[in-house]
Amino acid sequence: MDSDVLTNAERDLIKKSDEDKRLRDRINSLTMEQRLSIKQIILFHDIPYTKNKNGIFLCMSGLTKKCLREMIGIINKYEEINKIMNSYEENYDWEENLK
Repeated sequence: MDSDVLTNAERDLIKKSDEDKRLRDRINSLTMEQRLSIKQIILFHDIPYTKNKNGIFLCMSGLTKKCLREMIGIINKYEEINKIMNSYEENYDWEENLK
């Protein structure tokens, strides 16, 4: 067997790692208030985490399917809200309405 060829288990591990990074990036793109909702989900499901001045850290493999579904659901809602708000701010004539 060629050592340069990935096994299915290695491919799955890389895929899972990429998904975890995308989830992390999605959470990091939220506002602080929105991220607090994610923390509440983590606390509700008793997911172990550590915290320091840089933020909250948790092992993604420790997330239950239910917890993960709730997190992704709230992230999707917040991303949609943020998209609408950004569109509104871009199209709103601030100078005209400040007069």
